[in-house]
Amino acid sequence: QAGLAAPIWKGLATLLVVDATTSISTTTSYYSSSTVETSTGGGGGGGEGTTDGGYGEAVEYLEVEDYVNRLIASNCPQIAAPYVGDVFADDGTRWLVWLFETGSRTLSDLISQAHKENSIKCLAHALGMKDFEDNDVACMNELVSEVASQLLGLCEQLVALGICHRDIKPGNLLVCPNTHKVKLIDF
Repeated sequence: QAGLAAPIWKGLATLLVVDATTSISTTTSYYSSSTVETSTGGGGGGGEGTTDGGYGEAVEYLEVEDYVNRLIASNCPQIAAPYVGDVFADDGTRWLVWLFETGSRTLSDLISQAHKENSIKCLAHALGMKDFEDNDVACMNELVSEVASQLLGLCEQLVALGICHRDIKPGNLLVCPNTHKVKLIDF
């Protein structure tokens, strides 16, 4: 597991994204939230006033996140990036792994690109809107409606499973250009 990016915060779970054309042994982190180092028992991230520095809470949180992702993968796989499962690095760090379809990017990444290019066409094209024009109000309305409609549809399916995402933001919305769909990540 050499080459894995260092965790940003200790004490929670890390989201590691793997491109469909990449093997796990050569993976680099695309999006990293945090990790739990199972070998050391360390880790911060809350738990003030507990004797283990919050480590037990972090492990419990990671177990819940793993369970929720497995539940989604088996009952509504179309709403999220495919969940591969968890892996342990040589240092004992536990990683949760999702498989990104080739070309998929987060909405946050697409918004950053749009700012640089002064055009939102990158998002429109990823959603299959090939005739999109930036200055056309009807096109902008259609784009906003498409993203909102897909997002609300995903939330509706989650509610049917009894799940609340709790962290919907542009960085946790994956736009898949091959299917023109929005999916959720980092549950």
